[in-house]
Amino acid sequence: MQVDDRSENTGSDGVSFVDYSTYNTVVVGDMRRTMGAAVIDYGKRPFDAVLGWTFFAGRIIEIDYDRKLLHVHDRLPDLHGYTRANVRWIDNTPAIEVLLREGGSTLAAWLFVDTGSNGAIDLGHAYSSRHRLQEVFTRTIGTSQFSGSAGRKIRAVDARIASVDVGGLRLEQPKVSFTIDEDGSNADGTLGSETLRNFNILLDTRTGQLHLRPNGNARALPN
Repeated sequence: MQVDDRSENTGSDGVSFVDYSTYNTVVVGDMRRTMGAAVIDYGKRPFDAVLGWTFFAGRIIEIDYDRKLLHVHDRLPDLHGYTRANVRWIDNTPAIEVLLREGGSTLAAWLFVDTGSNGAIDLGHAYSSRHRLQEVFTRTIGTSQFSGSAGRKIRAVDARIASVDVGGLRLEQPKVSFTIDEDGSNADGTLGSETLRNFNILLDTRTGQLHLRPNGNARALPN
């Protein structure tokens, strides 16, 4: 890999400028792409790199959390058992509309689908402040901190809420985290793998549609 440029990198913890390598050949299965790569130090995390969905542009991505497999299809497979989620693409990233319910309050949020996050439901500082989540989500279970690709440490409060509706499916008593430090983002937040692992996922990169199906990990039922 030859570093030949600099790039602005936007992570869940803010913006940073990093080294960039322009021309790299990446091979996954029968797919080969020439693409750029941001050089990011992930420290001691148990992976070498992050591969974004754009590598699979023009294909259908199936994430099978039941069998821990990633399938790449040319055509949309059988959708039996799947529910189509309400998706909005923000900054070239899919975000799912979710409903957060607690203590008689129902809050809507557009949460980025972040399969690279080990979090559950992480709500950004702007969203948390706007909805006064410290006054709404009062069943706190602790505190935590996270960092994204920018390398900043962001503190958060962890709480339980009554339920979350994701793509027409409901998860009971999920954990949510809302940040108490400015995170440099105006986004509502992210759905991490702790929540996403309850579903098998189909992402059609051609149409932007996303489908969810409860799997063996789930306590999810149609709402």
